[in-house]
Amino acid sequence: MMLILKNNKILSILLIVYLAVFLLLPTVASAQSAITLSVTPTLFQMSADPGQVWKSSVKVVNSNNFDLTVYAKPVNFQPQGEGGTGKFLPIFENFTEGSTLAEWIDINQDAVTIPAFTSQEIPFIVSVPDNAAPGGHFAAILISTQPPKPEKNQVVTTQVVTSLFFLRLSGDVIESGSIREFRVNKRFVSNPVADFEFRFENDGNVHIQPQGDITIYNMWGEKRGIVPINQQTHFGNVLPNSIRQFNFSWAGELALTEIGLHRAELTLGYGENGKHYVTRRVYFWVIPIKEVFITLGVLALIALLVVWAVKSYIRRMLHLAGIDPIKHKKQPRQYISRDDTTTVRIHSVKQVSAPVRIGITDLKRRLIATETGLGYLRTLFGFVISYRKFFIGIILILLALSTIVWFIKNANIEDRNYEVTVEGVDNSITITSEEMIYDDYEQSDNQVTQDITLEAPANVPKISIINTSGIPGTAATLRKQLETAGYTVEKISSELNRHDERTIVVFTTEFQDVAVALSERLNDALLSGVSTSTTGSDITIFVGSDMVTN
Repeated sequence: MMLILKNNKILSILLIVYLAVFLLLPTVASAQSAITLSVTPTLFQMSADPGQVWKSSVKVVNSNNFDLTVYAKPVNFQPQGEGGTGKFLPIFENFTEGSTLAEWIDINQDAVTIPAFTSQEIPFIVSVPDNAAPGGHFAAILISTQPPKPEKNQVVTTQVVTSLFFLRLSGDVIESGSIREFRVNKRFVSNPVADFEFRFENDGNVHIQPQGDITIYNMWGEKRGIVPINQQTHFGNVLPNSIRQFNFSWAGELALTEIGLHRAELTLGYGENGKHYVTRRVYFWVIPIKEVFITLGVLALIALLVVWAVKSYIRRMLHLAGIDPIKHKKQPRQYISRDDTTTVRIHSVKQVSAPVRIGITDLKRRLIATETGLGYLRTLFGFVISYRKFFIGIILILLALSTIVWFIKNANIEDRNYEVTVEGVDNSITITSEEMIYDDYEQSDNQVTQDITLEAPANVPKISIINTSGIPGTAATLRKQLETAGYTVEKISSELNRHDERTIVVFTTEFQDVAVALSERLNDALLSGVSTSTTGSDITIFVGSDMVTN
């Protein structure tokens, strides 16, 4: 009996120990997996001659609260698929015989220990052989936290970061590329939103970076968006004998005047020895179904009313000419008089204007017979009632003409707000038209037309500006003015399909005085205080059209 109790006690202790180890292991593993490691630069783009030696280093940053030992080794790099990704290949000296870039990279240190919250430089030397082949060579330095040979039963969490090497070796360099395909995913869309895809082939012997843009035009030839391609970036290269696919999205303002055929033109330039240009274009239709049916219904109703008014006017014209409209309808080539005894030919100009001349004569007769001011009003009102069909027809025709003029005027507006999304290897980047206009200001040093005098406070808030005016450039202009005055503007953007007349300043209570000062300078903009900002900024300015019109 005592033996059984002792065995039960031992089993209980073992069970408790087992559970403790089982429950604690995930915690330990989780703590070990939370390793933050980064390297800079992430890309070396070099040009060299055969026999040249090049020295540099990569900086490895340890953002953890514990020391970290890292190991660096060079590997070869080659593209994989069309998505801009690649694969790393180890050095095979027996097969490559010293012809690959990874074999030319020498790293003296096998292991580097980096203290917590510090960084460490890892030097390297690139020695190009005298007989190296001209063109592009590609490699990478892999920096890993994994030891070369982990001990048995040791739990090892590996974090790997890379620094790529794109080497351009002088000699018989061939730069040649072409657009294999450029297409829009949907030819018919109900909203001004389109997804573009193009595939660029590099059939030369050196990497090239195609740069340019996709410009979208509406059916009237007005620009509705520009999608930048590989501008102000070192990435987006296409390696030799490979094809790379690029994906972009565009979204414009939803407006009735944007109905119709749109054109997207792709223009790319590449090459360092001399620019080469290639272009392609695609077309797509923007047809908002609901809005189109409503518009067609309204236009059809107006057309029917105009036809009715014109027919009424013609009947009146024939009646004044002494012609029976019913018989004239049956015999349209000749005009029959009322007594059926003679055939009358009508001079079109004279007879078409007859109802108008008779109406004017009737109005004069009525006004002559009127004596008082109130009588004049009654006479005019009675005249309009008597000739109501004529006036209704005139109003309908003017309404139709005004609609056509309004449509053409709005369709020919030069700029509208838009946003583009650039699909990347790791994530996507969304760029608004306001950001692109602001970049143009920065590059060309354009002076903004409006001048707002502001004095930056001691405690400078973080400001976001959102264009809700429907007029491109208002947020970019205001950002330029505020930054000149010493304010910090974190971001600017635009809200498509939102057109506000008044500017609104939304602020957290801490920066109420600053918001009031801004409101006074921004045409007495409306103020709205919040306890917690939804945009992540201390002050958010929704710019209305009053910033442009006033």
